[in-house]
Amino acid sequence: MASIFSGFYIENPQTLPIEASEYFIRKARNINNNLFIFSELNSGEISKDTYYCKRIGINAIIKDIT
Repeated sequence: MASIFSGFYIENPQTLPIEASEYFIRKARNINNNLFIFSELNSGEISKDTYYCKRIGINAIIKDIT
């Protein structure tokens, strides 16, 4: 998929072990280093959202404010 698409959306990555997210994103970026990854993070804490973005390499997040 990383060789076909230029980006991915990951739904609630905080529900997976962070090591699993790191692994799959690393594998995808080995195929396409410029892969854009965005996600909806619902951890409830900005610091936790920031941690996930930095650690697993999320480029942008979507927030549901309703």
